[in-house]
Amino acid sequence: MNNYANRNGRCGSHRRMARGRWIAGMVIISSLGGAPSVFGAGMERDELTLDLATTASLELDGAKALDIIDADEEAPWVERLDWVVQFEPGVWFPALEADLKTPGSSGVARSQALDIDEPEAAPYGEIHIRTGDWRVTLAGFAFLVDETRSAQESFSIGAVSGAAGESVDTDLDYISLQVTAAYQFYERDFAGEDDGIAARMFAEVMGGVRTYDVDLEVSSGGATARGDEFWIEPVIGARFGIELAEQLTIDIAATAGAMPLGDHSSTSWSATAGAQWRFMDNAGVQFGFRHQFTNLEDGDGDDEFSLDGSLSGLFLSVVVRF
Repeated sequence: MNNYANRNGRCGSHRRMARGRWIAGMVIISSLGGAPSVFGAGMERDELTLDLATTASLELDGAKALDIIDADEEAPWVERLDWVVQFEPGVWFPALEADLKTPGSSGVARSQALDIDEPEAAPYGEIHIRTGDWRVTLAGFAFLVDETRSAQESFSIGAVSGAAGESVDTDLDYISLQVTAAYQFYERDFAGEDDGIAARMFAEVMGGVRTYDVDLEVSSGGATARGDEFWIEPVIGARFGIELAEQLTIDIAATAGAMPLGDHSSTSWSATAGAQWRFMDNAGVQFGFRHQFTNLEDGDGDDEFSLDGSLSGLFLSVVVRF
């Protein structure tokens, strides 16, 4: 998740004044003979009826100057693109609900059976780089479990099987990274008092790639089941949000991906809803809920290694931007 004003948004009133001052300056220069008239290449200086008092008034009121020419014309220095870099380090507290399988047998163990279905603190973060309506994001998480628990029900995975109550060691490293490029295709400002922005709505579409690196080891009764694999898939998605008073942003985002390559395949979808509060221009906090479903498979039959299920839970992060 991220939020920052783009160059066509909340800075509109300041830009409008800048444009007015630029136009007024051109009028003054034209009236003194220093440059061609801004009212048309064919107009002579002696046809100019605006005096310096009028141009001074135009300089103080950018809106009046803008009434003279097309409102879409910009001052040269206003059109430049601004770059914004935003860091969002945080913690996600997801619970794993999945079916796990390693090579060695047809057995499948549920995360509940291995007693690894409680929420875990997982490092989670995002880096955003934005210019104009474009944004590039690098995001990722690391869900790490290394527990010795009592099995909650009978299970079988690879060469390991056990009954409820037996001790079972589970070591799971589930790491995912995602790189996307997003384009903001819609934006609407709602004016407040004193030409401020009371609210801003926006929408984005995105596309990119997502990777998964899963390493699983389960041990019980002297036997061990192991599996590890890497997957990569293309993803697409969308994001919609509303910003209130330039401080509070509420947004929702969803992505979906797939890479069906026979015995080595992946499918996924994710949904995130959150809120971000900026207590100062370059810093803030955000919180929300994130759900990610994945179906990862490699191999076939008794040689299959797979993780089929979801991670879901609350997240909390800080926001720092430059």
